[in-house]
Amino acid sequence: MPKDTQTFELTTWERVMLLNVLGEARGNLATLRRAGKAMDALELSDEDQAEVGFQTVATPQGEVRYQWLDQAHTFTVEIADPEAVAIVKQSAASYEDWSVADLARVEALLVKLGVETD
Repeated sequence: MPKDTQTFELTTWERVMLLNVLGEARGNLATLRRAGKAMDALELSDEDQAEVGFQTVATPQGEVRYQWLDQAHTFTVEIADPEAVAIVKQSAASYEDWSVADLARVEALLVKLGVETD
């Protein structure tokens, strides 16, 4: 493992939500590249998806939703670029579309990322 690699133990829900958060990243080219590196590390492989029963479901309204059977499954995720780690933390901390229904899970995620939650 490279010296600057940071390792996180993330649930399925946390990985998927971080991918959603990073997918909305805005900024200059360097910021987008860092977000892309982080997304590459967080992306669920075909094996990961099969392990948790991940599915894409179309709603009657034509929206695409994701569901998985094992939300609490924990994965070890390594992000080798410290600047990519920083964009994950910054993006998760500043994301403004979290749901109050997910408050406990959001707080747990931010703690795992090492983000102050006071």
